Amino acid sequence: MHTHEMFGPVESNSAVNFTIGVFATEFGISRDVLRRILSEAGVAPAGQRSGNPVYRVRDVYQAVTASNPPENMSPHSKLAAVRAIKVEDEIKQSRGELLDAGDVERMYGALFMRVTHAFETSIDTLERDVGLSAAQAARLEKHFDDCREQLYLEIQNDE
Repeated sequence: MHTHEMFGPVESNSAVNFTIGVFATEFGISRDVLRRILSEAGVAPAGQRSGNPVYRVRDVYQAVTASNPPENMSPHSKLAAVRAIKVEDEIKQSRGELLDAGDVERMYGALFMRVTHAFETSIDTLERDVGLSAAQAARLEKHFDDCREQLYLEIQNDE
């Protein structure tokens, strides 16, 4: 990734990092105040660039919002915080580390349609092709129903 020496992100452990000066400008607070907030929150630098410490966006955001929750922030500071998180999310998305919820839903939907189709057609196929008895078919149908119910419950628990 090509970056501007003064303002560009520095990557470390899949995170986006900036200097205190960049964060202070974006959050609309002084460097000294930001240093105090980071120190009180125990936020350590994630690395260095040109001899200056750089901090992870998420760590700085959490420290700033913990000392000043979003509902108490000025509109400018709130916008800066949102922009910082958005930048980090965009970079993670470009790396494939963050997926769009709609894409995930479509993928799971297609997967479960295939599983449902397999459950619904397996018994008929086994009856026709290998002579599955009515008792065996009933037992297999009960097993498939239990599997579907278990999948449904697991999905509900994850939400």
